[in-house]
Amino acid sequence: MTPLTGRTVQITRYGGPKVLAVVDASLPPLAPGEARIRTIAAGINFTDLKIRAGVWPTRRSDPFPYTPGIESVGVIEAVGSAVVDWRPGQTVVTMMQGLGGVRAERPGGYAEFVTVDADALALIHDTVDPLAMAAIGLPGVTRGSHKAGRRMTSTLVSGGLRSRTARGAGWAPRAPGITPPARSVGASIHQTAGSGDWC
Repeated sequence: MTPLTGRTVQITRYGGPKVLAVVDASLPPLAPGEARIRTIAAGINFTDLKIRAGVWPTRRSDPFPYTPGIESVGVIEAVGSAVVDWRPGQTVVTMMQGLGGVRAERPGGYAEFVTVDADALALIHDTVDPLAMAAIGLPGVTRGSHKAGRRMTSTLVSGGLRSRTARGAGWAPRAPGITPPARSVGASIHQTAGSGDWC
């Protein structure tokens, strides 16, 4: 039986971390093209912090209550009547597409249950740790936006994304994860790090 309520993190005003509150929220019925996932992990992104603080307010005319989180990893709990490509029990990731963020078209990923358009889901293979996928999340997508002739600065040299992607892909220990794909399309890379050990 599909749950009717779920815990969610909400804010009712902009501010510091203390404005975050865990509440029980009603879950609306699924639209035909939607899927509901039970969250395993939700990434915390720079965007979430800026929105919560009010530096980047949401575009909604009535912004509160607001559930932060532009990405979520979880297991499909239920699908709408028109969804044919997904089934309950599959592990998936979803991000952006109006989930939280400044668009805030639907509540964000800081919730026990997250409802999204089924088209906004991507399957996580059984051999991939969902927590590792959550750790890579949006920065992993951002990492892929390389174009010929573009100059890029990588602050990932000593960060979590570098260590997970570069080592996981079998690249040389001192080769930051962004470098091989970006250089392959002709982008020039400038790297920064807090320690000379990684440069």
